[in-house]
Amino acid sequence: MRASTLQVIIFALMAYAGGVGAIDLTAHEKTCAELGFKKRTPAFGECVLELDQRTSVERTQAVKLNQQQVQQQAQQQAQQQAQQQGDGTNAHQMCDKFGFVVGSAPYSDCRLKINIAKQEQTQRQATYDAEQRRYLIEQQRYDAQVAALERQKEKQRADGLIRFGLALMGGTSPHASENFANAGRQSLGLAPIPPTRPQIQNFTITNPGRQTTNCTVIGNNINCF
Repeated sequence: MRASTLQVIIFALMAYAGGVGAIDLTAHEKTCAELGFKKRTPAFGECVLELDQRTSVERTQAVKLNQQQVQQQAQQQAQQQAQQQGDGTNAHQMCDKFGFVVGSAPYSDCRLKINIAKQEQTQRQATYDAEQRRYLIEQQRYDAQVAALERQKEKQRADGLIRFGLALMGGTSPHASENFANAGRQSLGLAPIPPTRPQIQNFTITNPGRQTTNCTVIGNNINCF
């Protein structure tokens, strides 16, 4: 059983060592021998594999750490460059135009004020947009009410014309003007106009002597003077 295990370990070591990018295991073998493991034993092979795995983990961690350090250095360089040259935004150009030095406290205060102003403007725009939407809804509601009122007025005008025509056709006065006036009043819901009293009839009589006499007719009575 131990011989089989030893063969597996030796085969794994040979495969690992013969692969692409093979790593020299001499240092691990030396370490295991110093620790008291006998060569060509399963325990010796397990010791070499354990050391190699630990070395691989440490190597991977070192690579990751190196990458992180490179990224941090790149970020720091970018920040330093931005502090020295600015970020190229409109806010930077504005503060630079006023003569503020990038990285100084006045420059930072300038950028802060611009940022606050932009935020306030964004909030005001959002408030205006909300008010605009509310206004459009109210305007649509108002337009609908006006349209409904106009339709009601139009219906009332049409009904009035119908009532006027019916009243005109049903007029009982011998005078067309009176029937017309009463039809108009009836279409508006008003009482009919009472008949007009006959006016006093005035006339003159000229006698043969060329004298003129004024006369009036009231009922059946004629008065001349």
